[in-house]
Amino acid sequence: RPRPLAILANLNDTSLSTAVVNTFLSERATNIVLGLPLYKNGTASPQSDVTRTFGQHLLKEVRSRCGTNVEVVLWDERYTSKEAASRITAEAMAKNVRIPSASDMSGELDADAACIILEDYYAELGVDAERIQFDNATIAMECKERYKETLEQMENDRKRMMEERERGRNARQEMMERVKREEEEAARSGGDASEVGRKKKKKKKKKSDEQGDEDIDPTGGGIS
Repeated sequence: RPRPLAILANLNDTSLSTAVVNTFLSERATNIVLGLPLYKNGTASPQSDVTRTFGQHLLKEVRSRCGTNVEVVLWDERYTSKEAASRITAEAMAKNVRIPSASDMSGELDADAACIILEDYYAELGVDAERIQFDNATIAMECKERYKETLEQMENDRKRMMEERERGRNARQEMMERVKREEEEAARSGGDASEVGRKKKKKKKKKSDEQGDEDIDPTGGGIS
């Protein structure tokens, strides 16, 4: 059963399209279904035109970032809000809690209605869905080129990540080899690697002390 993820509000068509595709990619979805508002008799309403205009923006974002394998379709959303309201009311009654008012359930109503749209779409296997296509062939070509650039960028990012991992592996390998050499040196000298390190430090300190003695001013003026 479909589940609501988020309600995207107060965004223009471009920002909303970007947000939808971001969610689409993060959820690894396969297609995008838009609810199409129609009058009860099935004819187009003013809101239908608004949805179709947004559909063009969304398709542009999809083609630019996902290529041509992802479909954006329109699905009749008549009565889905009423069904969602009925479900919310029935759930409240079953839990013996106050039935929310229309204003209280506004956000939940939109989320549940969207889920019902998907339920209907799945139940009908997408038959009668209207596939959105570009009104302008030039835009389609621009999106194709943009998607090509997206793929190239993704490949460059992949190569960079592989190089970074390889550098990390090399650094770890060098560290392991250095530790191994120190352990072998310690074994030959009869101590351990940490003891060898301490001996080296003592030698450096002794040398520094000797150098300091040589630099003392015999007149008592301090170290030069």
